[in-house]
Amino acid sequence: MTWPELHADISRSTDLDVESLWDRFEIFEALHHEMTIDNPMTSADLDEVVALLSPKEGDAVLDIACGHGELLRRLSRRASLSATGVDLSPWMLRTAHALSEAASLGIAWHLADGKDFAANRSFDIAACLGGSWIWHGFGGTVRALAVRAAPGGRIAIGDMHLRDGLDAAAVTKSHGAVESIDELEAHFARHGLDIVGRVNTTDEAWDSYLARTRDCAESWARLHPGDRSASYLEEQQRWQRDHARDREILTWSVWVAQSR
Repeated sequence: MTWPELHADISRSTDLDVESLWDRFEIFEALHHEMTIDNPMTSADLDEVVALLSPKEGDAVLDIACGHGELLRRLSRRASLSATGVDLSPWMLRTAHALSEAASLGIAWHLADGKDFAANRSFDIAACLGGSWIWHGFGGTVRALAVRAAPGGRIAIGDMHLRDGLDAAAVTKSHGAVESIDELEAHFARHGLDIVGRVNTTDEAWDSYLARTRDCAESWARLHPGDRSASYLEEQQRWQRDHARDREILTWSVWVAQSR
């Protein structure tokens, strides 16, 4: 298969097989290619996250699993930043770069595994919205961003969690272990971080997000008919079924915390 070209301004780790990444992440592009916010948040939710992060002139900012780059673009419109976006999807970075160039925003984009990226550098703002799989869970993500946060710096993490008020033991029996808000928030104190705020998604935002993934999958199938696109439509339907099964148990939030 012939894949698109990745812009020369997008740096890439030399150890990556870029061709395999085009293949691996095509499904995520198929389900998100018409979006800029690639998770179950509204535009107002993301603006609230930006306000909590409070970017200032000259801040060094890192977004790992940056997707199409909307968080970095919104932060960069608030202040002149040294901003860096990292993702393993060449599809996502191709769009992120094009959108930032069109808006004349000087954001650096890197095709790389976020796990060890810039682990020895400090940032005024470090974010990972929906990419906790990189560090094998929420606790690992808090630890990884805490290491990258300068003293007084802020971090943002978006992830799934148990709905407030549910019996965790009963949910564990029926669905398996799901961390509660209290359990997730304990990780921040453990790594020297104070919570500044939490932005909670709504059921309506979840429904809207899934509807957008369906629209994206359908339009991708029209643009690229064939078995691959048909499989992406089936995957989107599986996402719908999984959400219908778990919507009374799971929800999604973004935490913003500050390093001491």
